[in-house]
This record gives sequence, C-alpha cells and structure tokens, in this order.
Amino acid sequence: TLEKASEIAQPGDVIHILEGFYEEVLVISTSGTPDSEISFVGKNAILRGIAIEGSYIRVSGLEVIGSISHGIIAANKNIIIENNKVHHGVTENGSSPSCGEGGEEEVSWGSGIKVERGAENIKIINNKVFNNCGEGIAVTMGNNVEIIKNVTTDNYSVNIYIDNSSFVTVDDNKINCTGQGYLRDNKPAIGIAIGEEEYSGWGARRRDTLIVNNIVDGCYEGIASWPPEGENGI
Repeated sequence: TLEKASEIAQPGDVIHILEGFYEEVLVISTSGTPDSEISFVGKNAILRGIAIEGSYIRVSGLEVIGSISHGIIAANKNIIIENNKVHHGVTENGSSPSCGEGGEEEVSWGSGIKVERGAENIKIINNKVFNNCGEGIAVTMGNNVEIIKNVTTDNYSVNIYIDNSSFVTVDDNKINCTGQGYLRDNKPAIGIAIGEEEYSGWGARRRDTLIVNNIVDGCYEGIASWPPEGENGI
C-alpha cells in the first residue's frame, strides 16, 4: 500500500507509484535529510489526495482527482511539489461545475494545493491545478514559498491566494478563467489575491510578497490585495 511505502521510506529513496487508481490518500509522515530527500514519483498514478507531513520531501508526476478537502497539502518544511495534476477536488464544497450551493457559511476553503500553517521552504513548480471547488493554490500562514510556472484554471474564488504569509514569490504562472462553471456569485475567480486573514496565535505576518511575470486571462480581477482583518495588520 501507499501507507506501507511511506512508512519504510528512508532518506535518499525514490518511491515509484505505478499506473493505476489508488483510492487511499498518500500520507507522507517520514522525512529525508538536507543531503538526501525522499521522492515520490508517479507513473500514470491517480490518487485521492496527498498529505505531506514530513520534511525534505519531493512529490512529482502524480494526479489527484476528487479530493474531499485539500488535494495536496504541505504541512512541514523543505518540500517540493512539481509536475502534478490536481483537479475536480475539494468536493466538500460541492462538485463540478457548481460549488458552494449551500451558501458561504457552508463553504470550507480547501485548496487544490495548500501550504499549511507553519510550513516553510516550499516550492510549487509546473503543476496543473484546475476545476476545484476551492482555491487553486493557497499559502496560508506559510514562509519562504515559491509558486513558479504553474497553470491554474477555473478554481472557485481564487486561483492563487497568499494569506498572512511571508516571503512568497509568484512567478511565471498562467492563470485562466473560462467562465464555464466554478463561479462565485456568478463571477469568475480572481486570478491572484493577497490577504491577511486573522488566525489565533499567528498575528500579522503578511510581508515580502513578489508577484512577477504572470499571465491572468478572463478572471474577475487580475491581482487583488485585500485589507488586513486584524487591528495590527500590515
């Protein structure tokens, strides 16, 4: 099983996930080292989700379809997420092409690819993230994150969202909104947004966000910067 492979993986190992559909979520709890990362490489493999809880991990070449919440979540340090497809997920908010039909109070903001609270030194490179009933790529309370050369299309609300995070680079991404479903309040998603929502015990840490060389096509807003929620917001 994927669980067994993750349990026995050692620094320097490459785990090849072979062709097929895997109903389970891949939970990576083991860690590599600064000199020897652990790689999980897909060979036409389709999963329900990937949760990266270890550090010095690389995940590449995998397809994630129909996740309940986050498709791929990075929850530790020194993680590379590259060359994956994540789509038709975050089904807790509904299913394609209608999302959030229960109203905003019923929506849980899962993401196709998510950088979770406290995660740092994360690289998200050359992924395709589309048709998710949540945000496309989101960094929430992260630090030192690079989002480079990804393609995001028709995700609900925001295609790339940087929230209360520090030292984030968003470079050379292609962001498309076709207007065919995945509409919030009958509007296409926002291309790129920067926010500073308030989280208990975190404070105001929005700083040093660099957004360069991106193409945003057909979205409700291209790049949005929202005011902070907290009293001491930046």
